[in-house]
Amino acid sequence: MSIIFLIIGLVVLYGVISTFYHHGEISPIIFVFFFTLFFSIFANVDLYLKKKNIEKLFLKKLKINNI
Repeated sequence: MSIIFLIIGLVVLYGVISTFYHHGEISPIIFVFFFTLFFSIFANVDLYLKKKNIEKLFLKKLKINNI
């Protein structure tokens, strides 16, 4: 799931930024900033999803132990 999100996001981000860069409306430093911003958002979303999954597994294990 997270790899699919990463690939789709990178393709969309590259398309949008390269379009503006081609027309001269964006500088290379902003290009780097957007890629860094995207990767930080991706990392936070990925960690959040993993944390939720670990919490579900932990709660499921607690329910099994309590039965």
